[in-house]
Amino acid sequence: MSDTQDIEILIKSSMRIIYIETTEEQRVLAMFRQIAWKLGQPMYRWTVTDGFIRADVDFPPSGSKTEAEAVLRYIKSGEKFGFFV
Repeated sequence: MSDTQDIEILIKSSMRIIYIETTEEQRVLAMFRQIAWKLGQPMYRWTVTDGFIRADVDFPPSGSKTEAEAVLRYIKSGEKFGFFV
């Protein structure tokens, strides 16, 4: 079974948090994009420099919600559905 299949199984099992420690960040992000596309769900990403962005499509960073605490509150509010990495 591939890494992508393993992650997809975890997501489908309603796993709320998946922790991945890696030196291959781009590879992991690509796997999540592939899974998001396959499952028809959006993927969001937060970084200090870009803020909170839609990561499964090529939108330029908006710089919105750059504070980690604000992003966590936003995710908890349930306004958006999808993957958050």
